[in-house]
Amino acid sequence: MNKYDIWFSLVKLSPIIKYNLLKHFNSFEDILQVITSNNIEGVSGLKEKVIYELKNAYDEEKIYNIQDIMVKEDIKITSYFNKDYPEKLRNIVDPPAVLFYKGNLNKINNRSVSIVGARECTLYGENVTEEICRILSGNNINIISGLARGIDTTSHKTSLKENNYTCGVLGCGVNNIYPKENKKIYDEMEQKGLIISEYIPNAKPNSWHFPIRNRIISGLCELLIIIEASEKSGSLITANLALEQGKDVMSVPGSVFSKFSRGTNKLIKDGAHVFTCEKDLYEILKIQKQNVKNIKNNVNLKGEEVKILSILSDKPMHINEIVKLTNIDIERLLGVLFEMQTFSKIRCICGNFYVKNQKLA
Repeated sequence: MNKYDIWFSLVKLSPIIKYNLLKHFNSFEDILQVITSNNIEGVSGLKEKVIYELKNAYDEEKIYNIQDIMVKEDIKITSYFNKDYPEKLRNIVDPPAVLFYKGNLNKINNRSVSIVGARECTLYGENVTEEICRILSGNNINIISGLARGIDTTSHKTSLKENNYTCGVLGCGVNNIYPKENKKIYDEMEQKGLIISEYIPNAKPNSWHFPIRNRIISGLCELLIIIEASEKSGSLITANLALEQGKDVMSVPGSVFSKFSRGTNKLIKDGAHVFTCEKDLYEILKIQKQNVKNIKNNVNLKGEEVKILSILSDKPMHINEIVKLTNIDIERLLGVLFEMQTFSKIRCICGNFYVKNQKLA
């Protein structure tokens, strides 16, 4: 375990300043040697504050304590100078110099899609997330998210259920399970997927950490999908970062009456790719439809559609009433309703109410 990697992770400088340093040296040890010897010739723009922060961060006791935690909790580390560092992150303007991780780093360079969205998501948002994750998992495409409540949790959970590789990018120490209710998912991801963070072990989930870590979520993918986001959602920050990094951005449309769809609908208005059905994913990811695995049980789907269409009209009906009248299990019903929406047979409006499209009424 390299103590210089840990030292550099303790340096309180912005990712861009750190990256500018990386470009001038071959290792963190080289940086420290130059700084401590005051031999800074050839390193342009190195200000006194930068030198101070670099020197001040070198604390043998603190470094030893972090090493001790890493050994006890099986936390690994990689850096920009290592061969196993994620290749996609090398291509962004402010790559994390150091990454702490738990789990399997070997698959992180495979094709990946990042999914972000509202923490307080709706059933519609969860259902769309599950459907998208099944499609991606059926094509062995990694799913990246932030292990937060809501859309993030659903993304990881569905990916694990489909035996797919998923990576959670944290805004706190990699050993800090946040939120606490995600412990079961966290433990499973540690065994089957990956959990990473640029923050030192035990680091708290400070609010300013999350906008900074978002560049890693977008940096690790080829496509970013936003599923439910308010006008001021952090997911929109991630979308802007993805665009700056040259990544494709896809947004899931929602009801004009829902606050959780204002951000996603605005992204579409501003030119983001739109997700309305499986075909949209096939096209943007250049997936051949015939290679897609069977992602859902289609037995008696038409019979279920007939049942639903027979009770719907232009008068909104709540999903609970649909369950009662059709006697279809709620989880199964959500899948059928989503399928029907993708083919414009029905529409979901505010508060999980559904109506039949006028052309079918």
